[in-house]
Amino acid sequence: MKSNFLIADISWNPNKWKDLYINPKAGHKYAREYPGHESLNFKFDKKGIDTENEIFGFIQWKNRPVKFLDGGIIIFYSNNTDIKKGQIVGIYTNVEILNQRKETIWEGFKDNLLNVNIKADKELSMLFPVLLDANLYKQGNSKRITGQVGYSYYDLILAKKIIEDELLELYKKEDFKNEFEKLEKIYIDFSFTCANFIGI
Repeated sequence: MKSNFLIADISWNPNKWKDLYINPKAGHKYAREYPGHESLNFKFDKKGIDTENEIFGFIQWKNRPVKFLDGGIIIFYSNNTDIKKGQIVGIYTNVEILNQRKETIWEGFKDNLLNVNIKADKELSMLFPVLLDANLYKQGNSKRITGQVGYSYYDLILAKKIIEDELLELYKKEDFKNEFEKLEKIYIDFSFTCANFIGI
């Protein structure tokens, strides 16, 4: 069965995925030696590969998410190794999984190459200003919100809940008016996305 929503696991980055970070606390040897390619997922316009309307990012997988439908949503999860807590950190919408990775030169990555494997709508994608507790979104008796392959498929009802929770958190704060308005646009687009996928 095809899916239009993934939660993808990305390595923790205290620079808000806008700059390179090598995590000495990472569980994977590679991440203790090199920054993950997702280190720049929320550095919009600055990668030399993004366009006026599109952003490019990276998710790690053991197996390509072949059941994912182009035009769907990816919400990003990260294990915050500073506080030892899983958090929901951001969203890409209108996502396309690239058939082939794109590369661009970026000093600091392994071989000084940044790899990207997903493309999304820049206007409707964002880092969450308030990171959400991932434990709130675990389903059943699951200990992990993402699978060992680096992502998990979910129903769009969970995506709706996550977006609504972030909107509520931003509404409570005075400093995030612009971010609230952007996420509100994402939520409206999300509603149209749901209607298109279920055929109403």
